[in-house]
Amino acid sequence: MWLPDVILSREEIIAEFDQWVTPSLGDIRQTDKFRDELASLVGVMAALSWHTARNGSGHAESVRAEIESCLAEPDAAIAEERLAALVTAIYLATAKSDNAVKCQYPISFRKRHGERFPMARAGGVKYGAVPFTIKSVDIVKMAVRLQQRDRAVAAALIAEYMDFLLAHETDVSQLAALVDAFGHAEEVADGGGALLLAPLVAFQVRGSVAASGGHDPEAFVRQSLLVWGLEPGMHFNVSDVTAIALSDWLVVNGDQGTRVLQPVTDDKTRGFDFVIPCFKPGATDRIFVQSQFYAGDSGSVSHKNVDQASAARAYAARLFPDARFVELVDGAGYCSSLRKDLTHLLFAADTDDFFQLRSIPVRLRRIMQKSKIVTPLDVTLRVYEGCVNKVNLTKEIADHSAPGTDVQSVLIGLVADEWLEYRGATFEVHEKRRMIVAQYSLLDQIILQSAAIPAMIPGVEYLLTPGFGPNYGSLLEDARKLGDVTTLVDAGILMIERSN
Repeated sequence: MWLPDVILSREEIIAEFDQWVTPSLGDIRQTDKFRDELASLVGVMAALSWHTARNGSGHAESVRAEIESCLAEPDAAIAEERLAALVTAIYLATAKSDNAVKCQYPISFRKRHGERFPMARAGGVKYGAVPFTIKSVDIVKMAVRLQQRDRAVAAALIAEYMDFLLAHETDVSQLAALVDAFGHAEEVADGGGALLLAPLVAFQVRGSVAASGGHDPEAFVRQSLLVWGLEPGMHFNVSDVTAIALSDWLVVNGDQGTRVLQPVTDDKTRGFDFVIPCFKPGATDRIFVQSQFYAGDSGSVSHKNVDQASAARAYAARLFPDARFVELVDGAGYCSSLRKDLTHLLFAADTDDFFQLRSIPVRLRRIMQKSKIVTPLDVTLRVYEGCVNKVNLTKEIADHSAPGTDVQSVLIGLVADEWLEYRGATFEVHEKRRMIVAQYSLLDQIILQSAAIPAMIPGVEYLLTPGFGPNYGSLLEDARKLGDVTTLVDAGILMIERSN
């Protein structure tokens, strides 16, 4: 259906935000990155512990023994994986940074050997100038390639790199303490070593998980847009885009409605996480979305992003005068120390609207409908609700779409993409879309039945919906008469509240 609009006071908006906040994006220990890194580290610690116990040698010697074991591995891919895990373990134990070592190690190597850095070539081992930076991954890859040509040269290269990482007595002592603690933890309880290492791995992978999208709030938006039938790379961007880059692309591709300005000189101006519709010439009323999610106190980062968001909006408004600026804002940080940033984002003069992760199916849909962006889901919902006649459906689409929309092309596309089936003069929902359309139809029916609840009766269960202020909903028993709400509740779209 076409979602009803609502006018809320500042207090009601803040209260709704607090009620529907997503505190965090999940436990980092549940990500594949964490599991893989933990398994890898456990394997290295077990190997070092075994070498130490078997040979009765020191921990530095155990590292050399593990290097030999890795290079003896016949499968080059496995050898590289094991060596990389060993290097990662040394970095973790010594608390050193590859970002610093990549600059420091070439200086040390040059002092020892001059410009004689070994490289694997088709004819064998060649020596050349030392690179200005040498990352750990470069050392590992080169050692594995050299191993296939000269085992001694390969072993010397990786061993010398490990010696650099363990150059100080404190470095070796830290590694020894970690290996010995791992061995003891394994003796105390099966799997105890993994429990010991888990907190270290969590801190180690936190940044890479965020960078790789392991905990990416934008991913929730993209998934919804895909479910609604929008095309990535056309109706919405799949990576950040700046206003000037979008304007340039549109002009090159025949959209004369955009104006070309001089690029911004402030390199701190942020791009936009989403522009809807994005790479679609001729579109108007584009929605520009920036995402702000803070599960904790990241004040300096949040303040900077607020400033950059303002600059990015000001420039985008010059290029796209009809732009609507919307915030995806969420996280426990905005319920506490970042409260000032929250109010600034929500109530800035150029903020048209906002949505949270849990209110995407309501608030973002409504924002798009207000901008005359009609999705395949919107049209299919109208058919599901009974608007099946071609003439009536054509008028519905035309009334709610941007001026100039080719409605016939829209309908042809919906049939081709298996959203609708056309039978004679009427449409019906395609079988493969019935489940998702039914869920959204139930959500919309619940919204229509709901109202603001001034005071909850103790002991009574209510079903609440976001997007219309705090405590907006209906009696749970009334909502259940419309259908099974379990899926919507489990997904966090609706919320059951019981007043005490």
